[in-house]
Amino acid sequence: MRSILFHVDVDAFFASAEQLRNPFLRGRPVAVGSGVIASCSYEARARGLSNGMALHQAQRICPELVVVEGRYEVYRCLTDALWEICLRYAPAIETFLDEALCDFSGTDRIYPDLVEVGHRLRREVREEIGLPVTVGIAKNRMMARLASKSAKPDGLRFIPPGQEEAVLLPLGIEHLPGMGPKTAALFREMKIRTVGEFRAIPRETLEGMLGKVGHDLYDRARGEDTRAVREREIPRTISRETTFHEATAGREEIDGMLFYLVDRGM
Repeated sequence: MRSILFHVDVDAFFASAEQLRNPFLRGRPVAVGSGVIASCSYEARARGLSNGMALHQAQRICPELVVVEGRYEVYRCLTDALWEICLRYAPAIETFLDEALCDFSGTDRIYPDLVEVGHRLRREVREEIGLPVTVGIAKNRMMARLASKSAKPDGLRFIPPGQEEAVLLPLGIEHLPGMGPKTAALFREMKIRTVGEFRAIPRETLEGMLGKVGHDLYDRARGEDTRAVREREIPRTISRETTFHEATAGREEIDGMLFYLVDRGM
């Protein structure tokens, strides 16, 4: 049975939603947030802005930036409509605030051409909802996420089963899913800069250095990810962390960062 997953991800979701609501904002640099950018449009990113950046810093870099506050009830309605479209095609989906993992395993007879299905899904989302989405297609969730990340914005990429090495080997070590910045820095100190170089380390060595994380990274460097798609259960706790771009004690920046972290935890 063919194992295939789609990663469907809305591009710059909050900012795209605001540009959809207000045609005046289309083509303009837009940031959503209060104190800190929770989401910024690709026009804003082209000017050097990024999510998590303090708004006062962003406005210095981009004086023409348009700032709007978030409207979560609107965003939730938009994603509900998006998931309905995904369910027209996929037997099972796992949803997040602005992305979904769609399991197409065992649909060989129904969908012999998955790339065509991906283009059709993207087209229906654009025509019915008005949002730009990127789709990554691969044999598991990790590779599907990597595919969509490399196809952004508003694109599609299919990594055929068996082609995982071609994608992974040249990747910088910091881009391997599950590799945190501190761990990546550790391996860079050891002159290991790419996933291809990382793969030379035996599993036993990685487990001795990092425990279960090392075990998982060994598999992920080989394109393996056995996590199944399932409906999300309500977790007992949710943890998100980040670092301010610059030191601050300002109440507005701190409140804005809390808004940004709450968004990431949804």
